Amino acid sequence: MVKAAKARLKGKSLLFIGGSKGQGQRKKEYLTTFELGEFEWPDLEVHSKPESVLPKIERADVVAYLIRFSRHSYKSLVNEARSQGKEVVVMKAGLNLVKFATAYCEQVLRLEQSC
Repeated sequence: MVKAAKARLKGKSLLFIGGSKGQGQRKKEYLTTFELGEFEWPDLEVHSKPESVLPKIERADVVAYLIRFSRHSYKSLVNEARSQGKEVVVMKAGLNLVKFATAYCEQVLRLEQSC
């Protein structure tokens, strides 16, 4: 799954929605493994407004929504990303590379190719 996801993600911009900068230690791991052009994971604190992420969605190719680490109001950002034609991955649990690759393959690539 990682290989299939990497083939599609290489050079793209990935945005994680949810969590905090404390989880951002995985940034280098994601950048290297998937050969991303850019990886953004903004620190969305309790007082952050979902609208603050809209410019980042516009720049991203792929948006991953981390349910476990998000407030319900962030769901509107997923809808915005989809309305802009972005590839959207909903992560229900776990942040490791295999879980992300599996979710990406199942949710984005499922109609285009088998993983």
